[in-house]
Amino acid sequence: KRLDVTWNPVPNASSYTIKLYDATGTNELATVSTTGTTRALIESDFNFAELAMYTVSVQAIGGVNYQDSTESSRTSARTRGLPQSITVDTAGADDATGSWIGGIWYTATLGTSRVTPSSIQTQMVSGNATLQTAGAITISSPVTAGTSRALTLTSTGSNIALNGSVSGLASFQATCSSGNFTSNASGSVSASGAVSVQCQTITAAAAIQTAGNISLSGSGNLTANANVTSSSGSVSLTSGGTLTTASGAVVSAVGGNTALTADSMVLGGSTRASTGIVTLTPSTTNRSINIATTRDGSSLSLLPAEIERVSADTLRISNGGTGDIQIFTGFDLTSKVNKLAIRAGEHLTANSGVVVVVANLGIQAGGDIDWPGTGGNAAVIALSAGATATTM
Repeated sequence: KRLDVTWNPVPNASSYTIKLYDATGTNELATVSTTGTTRALIESDFNFAELAMYTVSVQAIGGVNYQDSTESSRTSARTRGLPQSITVDTAGADDATGSWIGGIWYTATLGTSRVTPSSIQTQMVSGNATLQTAGAITISSPVTAGTSRALTLTSTGSNIALNGSVSGLASFQATCSSGNFTSNASGSVSASGAVSVQCQTITAAAAIQTAGNISLSGSGNLTANANVTSSSGSVSLTSGGTLTTASGAVVSAVGGNTALTADSMVLGGSTRASTGIVTLTPSTTNRSINIATTRDGSSLSLLPAEIERVSADTLRISNGGTGDIQIFTGFDLTSKVNKLAIRAGEHLTANSGVVVVVANLGIQAGGDIDWPGTGGNAAVIALSAGATATTM
């Protein structure tokens, strides 16, 4: 929050006095002495309200042989602050009252503040760029950093929408704890480092790709309709509702691990961790896991086809606390997964005759392991049960 005051020089003036008044120009609020012909009034001068209207005057102070001038007319001005909402597009010029201060976009405009992609790109020549507001942030035109810098989008009270791509970034972070994140087919994200999105719901219709770690976390539903891939890092998708990957979409960590966490999953796409671990786990402690051909609303239900679309060195299906894992139908991981690790917080049970085909099978349970009949078709089977009853 600041007011930038500029005036013409007065001959023989030794200094100047800036007087700050309320919006009506009636009540004097502060007096600041300065030299030169420009001065930014900041919070150490006065406890400004954000995006509030004030009036300002300037008086020239004479030297030893000169009298002080009369006070200038009082001019209205609005303090800069974080915008009420932000759009990034090429439909017009930058907000005339906007400015990058410490890498953050500030404005004196009420309503929506427009920032052009070229303004962001210019800021990123020398440093990182942050767009922060209590309202919505909408990127409607492509932003290409051109240099490896971080772009941060923060909305404390509304939504973030990527309708234009962001690329050439060192890292990308979008946070909207009280709103939703959406990207349309043109809203792709490309970076060399970490990519993080934390919002209520997340719907990504365009690719997210980076060489660093990817973390998408939503308190509600999370939907990936396009690829989410890291060429060197790990990928984590966490949903407080339903986690959905669309048919044809790939969630992949080439050089790290991939973790999907949600109480409900609909995995139409492929889930991969080339040399690492793919983990499927519920977000709620004690929630059971069912592997079956149909879903139910009381457990994390995984269909055989969803599991068979996993490619990894290790597939880990796990829960904690008192959660059980029940296997109602078999599946085949030949040439897709080397090791299958099933970790039940409480009991592991399988229907009689259920066959799971995998090279190596490890089962750990806090309670019983009960898998009657043919059991797992694996070259190596390792069992660890917290209870005495183990049937295979």
